Amino acid sequence: MSRPLFHIVVLEDNPADLHMIMQTIQEAGVACEFTVFNNGVEALAFIKGAASPVPDLMILDCNVPGMEGASVLNSVRGDTRWFHVSVFMFTASRDPADVARAEKLGADRCLMKPMDLAGFGALGHIVREWLEKNINSKISN
Repeated sequence: MSRPLFHIVVLEDNPADLHMIMQTIQEAGVACEFTVFNNGVEALAFIKGAASPVPDLMILDCNVPGMEGASVLNSVRGDTRWFHVSVFMFTASRDPADVARAEKLGADRCLMKPMDLAGFGALGHIVREWLEKNINSKISN
């Protein structure tokens, strides 16, 4: 019997950060498939596409080319098909005003990008705990 999969959309323009995000989520035991975008324009086109599958979670980098993550979040929260999707904002900024802005726009979590590779390990566990708590248990044990 195959394990149920979560669908996670990731908006991240840094290839190293993208690799670490995906790797740590999988290492935390989350059975998932990823849809990846490296700019906000592509992510927005996906959201607006009538045939696009609605994901369980979106992880949006705040600062990407084409359209910032906050604008993509605003579109998600304004779309009747997508407004319920869990959204994590991911930022390199250490400015509390940026975190407050993401929360005001409707982000479920705003996470600071780790400064080193070891710091990425917590991300997978945060995602796993969120999905277990908020999206029925599809997680492998």
